[in-house]
Amino acid sequence: MTASADIIAARLLGIPVAIAAPAQLARRLRAELRDLLRAEIDPSSAQDLIRLGDDGTVEDTPAASIATDPVQNALAEITRHAVLRSPLLCIHAGVVAAPHGLVAIPGTSGHGKTTLVAALVRAGFGYLSDEVLAVDRTSLAVAVFPRPLALDRGSWKVLDLDPAQAPELERLVAPAQLGTLGVGGLLTDVVLSTRRAGEVTLAPADRSAAMTALLSHAFNHYVDGPSSFAAAVSLARTVRSWRAEYEEATELAAQLASHFGVG
Repeated sequence: MTASADIIAARLLGIPVAIAAPAQLARRLRAELRDLLRAEIDPSSAQDLIRLGDDGTVEDTPAASIATDPVQNALAEITRHAVLRSPLLCIHAGVVAAPHGLVAIPGTSGHGKTTLVAALVRAGFGYLSDEVLAVDRTSLAVAVFPRPLALDRGSWKVLDLDPAQAPELERLVAPAQLGTLGVGGLLTDVVLSTRRAGEVTLAPADRSAAMTALLSHAFNHYVDGPSSFAAAVSLARTVRSWRAEYEEATELAAQLASHFGVG
């Protein structure tokens, strides 16, 4: 870490996180992760420090994968750090807000979840996260984790974004470019989505399917296994579960907007 390092601190997923980064990278983080880092706090209140190098990865620690953009690397490191230390049950899922409550879309990376979440925000849903459903194990309240969304050229075309700005590979897009931010609340619906050719279908699913999907995509359930399982069971008892099949994200987003009274 150079002498010109800057420190950014914010509360993320229920914990105070401090980030030390070279000054130039810190300026970009404040600008491009402004929604995620919007509530800066006193760095002395943070329990530990993420030290980032010029490329955005944690210094002296091998990265699983490295992007060409330091901000994307930093976002991955910040997300991983917050998830692993969060007291909340963190589940790999997109989360959006509808008039009646919050909707989660569990899923793994590389299966179109971020593009679907972006399409939902474009359709009028409020944005909470494309990556983490963070649930208080006792109250079941869901926290906001408004990361920018990493969208490739194909997603830009599907979402009808400005083609002049389309990236060669992938680019972080601020939520404000797509729609509005949502606020925390209670989860009311889980959509289990599958890509396949053909028309959009949406049908009720068994609630046990929602519990299985939530637990199977949990990041940190092992921190407190019994309470994580109890929270997933409680969620499954209260949420509605849906199965959706779709080819184009915008088509499913339009149907879900109509179904949930958005717009």
